[in-house]
Amino acid sequence: MQMIRSLAKLLSCFIPGSERRKIFRAKLEFALCKHLFRKDVSADVVIPLGKECRAAYYATQAGLRRFASPLDWITSPSLYEVWKLYESNFEHFFDNCSGDTCEQPTGLPHRDITDTPTGMFAPHIFSGLIPFSEARRKALEIICRRWKRQDEIMRKAQRILFLTYRDNPIEEIESFARNMHAKYGNTIIMVVARNSPEKWRLKRRKLDGIEILEYFFKDVHPGGDDKNTNPDFWQGDKRGWTKLTRKISLSGKIFDSSSIAKTIKADMRTDGRAS
Repeated sequence: MQMIRSLAKLLSCFIPGSERRKIFRAKLEFALCKHLFRKDVSADVVIPLGKECRAAYYATQAGLRRFASPLDWITSPSLYEVWKLYESNFEHFFDNCSGDTCEQPTGLPHRDITDTPTGMFAPHIFSGLIPFSEARRKALEIICRRWKRQDEIMRKAQRILFLTYRDNPIEEIESFARNMHAKYGNTIIMVVARNSPEKWRLKRRKLDGIEILEYFFKDVHPGGDDKNTNPDFWQGDKRGWTKLTRKISLSGKIFDSSSIAKTIKADMRTDGRAS
């Protein structure tokens, strides 16, 4: 995948204009991937959905994550709580915080903050270099801006794919997909990585307006999954995730809109995990 992205970037150098160059590169990447790898599913937009940052990390590596969404780098254990946030436009998110909430700067780049009612954990977006009240205000501005753009993109898309890795029951995943289909009226695709000792396996279900693809593989980093002894534990199995993301085809047509492209470019430039 990296070779394809490098080739597309090289060939796009001859296209005049930064926006035209970006669109050409995205379309070329899509065309090359479409012909080189067999796909299991196609979508207009791919949105990482936790439960931690692994899905966002590998979606970025594969060129599938084309914009920053509000929960990219936030631990979201419950899809029911995610749905309530989407339904309420993130109203009252992080109103009740716990963790490193002392008002004075901590001197560290980030604070570990938990939204107490939902159990969502944000280790990257609250700065520790400024007072907590200011850090919270800036973090919520980022989240709200990203949600507004994500909502706009989802209303334009015909096929929305949520990429996630979870051990949540299939009923919870299906309920989330049904709620999203009812809200936006388009096809909702759930691609779920399942940590399993068995060999690579795909289980697929198609229902009215939704698709669920469960990929079973041993999603554990070669160095183990103990965060105390392996700082890269959170990456899981790179080989399995590379194989999974190659199964996804992204049309890219949503991102041809100049208004969307400009806001995405501005936000992704500062994305990191604590922009």
